[in-house]
Formats: sequence, structure tokens, C-alpha cells
Amino acid sequence: MTTGQELPTILEAVRWLMNLSELLESVTRPGGELEKLDEERIAAKARFEKQYARSYLVATGTVEDRKQKAILQTIEDRFALETAEAKVKACQERVRTLRAQIDVGRSLQTTVRSELEALGRNP
Repeated sequence: MTTGQELPTILEAVRWLMNLSELLESVTRPGGELEKLDEERIAAKARFEKQYARSYLVATGTVEDRKQKAILQTIEDRFALETAEAKVKACQERVRTLRAQIDVGRSLQTTVRSELEALGRNP
């Protein structure tokens, strides 16, 4: 698209919208980035919970001692889970951003069309 205060042409706005739509599709389609990241998050959560339960069950001592031992033994699994969750959230935010940009593009296209009509040109 153009830079500065200059309005893009309708063709530029359409191309921009098409590019944004393709990006959005690549992230949200079945088997796309968001789905893959969510599957990784689910797997990381299952690994963490399984390891935590195992560690807790084999630990000895008071209930609090057993909890703390399980936490220490599963810290890497917990980190992997939190990392996977952060990646999903970042991807979801990117989806929201792409949708907002598409809305801006639609508004821009409408503005350009109105400007052309006001100038007596057929968009």
C-alpha cells in the first residue's frame, strides 16, 4: 500500500485485503498454525500433568513435601506447558490483529470509492 497520507487506489486496497485474508486463512484453517500450536499445548499439558502425578505419587513425606518434590521434578514440563500456552495466545492475538487490519482495509476501500465518486469518477 502507499505510504504517508495518500489514499491507496482501489486495486491496492483489494490486494492488501487479499494478502491479509490469505494470512488469516493460513493461521486459522484446519491444520493451520493455530490448530498445530493448540495441539502442542494440549500435549504439553498432558505430559506435565502425567509427570506431576507420577512424581507426587512416588514422593514421600507430608502432603506439602510431596507437592514441592513434584514441582521440582516437573519444572521443565511446566515450562514447556507455559511456553506452549504463550505461543497459542500470541497466535490468537495475531488473528485478532489480522481481523482488525481487514476491517481497516474495508473502511479504506469504502473511503477511496467515496472519494472517487465525489470526484465524478467511476470506481
